[in-house]
Amino acid sequence: MKTKFNTYIVPISLIAITLITGCRKRVTASDEDMSEYGWVLYSESKYDESNEWFVNAVFRDTTYKDGYNGQGWTYGKLGEIDSSIIRFEKGIQKANRSGELSWEDQKLIFQDHNPLLESIAGLTLAYHAKNLHGMAIDSGLVFLEMSGDFEYRKSGGTLKWSFSRDENINSTHIIWTIASSYFAEGKYIESLDYSNRLNVVDSTFDVTTTAGIQKLAAEISRLRTRL
Repeated sequence: MKTKFNTYIVPISLIAITLITGCRKRVTASDEDMSEYGWVLYSESKYDESNEWFVNAVFRDTTYKDGYNGQGWTYGKLGEIDSSIIRFEKGIQKANRSGELSWEDQKLIFQDHNPLLESIAGLTLAYHAKNLHGMAIDSGLVFLEMSGDFEYRKSGGTLKWSFSRDENINSTHIIWTIASSYFAEGKYIESLDYSNRLNVVDSTFDVTTTAGIQKLAAEISRLRTRL
């Protein structure tokens, strides 16, 4: 079941507080608490504030992958694409280096929130935004394989992945990004294939002709408005 973060009750312990329970004890927000509150602010479109909480989460624990994931998405929303790419790449490196899931990772995945997969999705979009189309294609294909949506076609399939922090974003955005990047690379046959995955009925443009390439460009533009 996906967590509805707009109704998430922020624990008081997000701010260091003192509890009086017979002895005085200082309770400090964990990196997980900080990250979760960052996502609350993200859902409210408070990207500057949200980013600060993710930065603090990573400051507390430099191995906490969801902190890097959150930074990547918030930097992207703020238009700081280079910073977004750096944070996504850092989080993915941390995940690959560890080779195993921490307890925090397992809890997030149980909630359908996989920081590694979300970082790869975000990185694909960020590469595309920077016109790094070859890298966007490579990252996007890895994402589709990991998410289970590699064979998805609108004509007969069900999406397996959507972004747990914004369900308006799903694997169709990655498929479109791959189609757009293939077009930018001049690989029109591949671009047409990925474009057709987003259509109920396949387009049959002759992409060996200028007219067909122009029609494909218009189709990619049209599909972007339908995601």
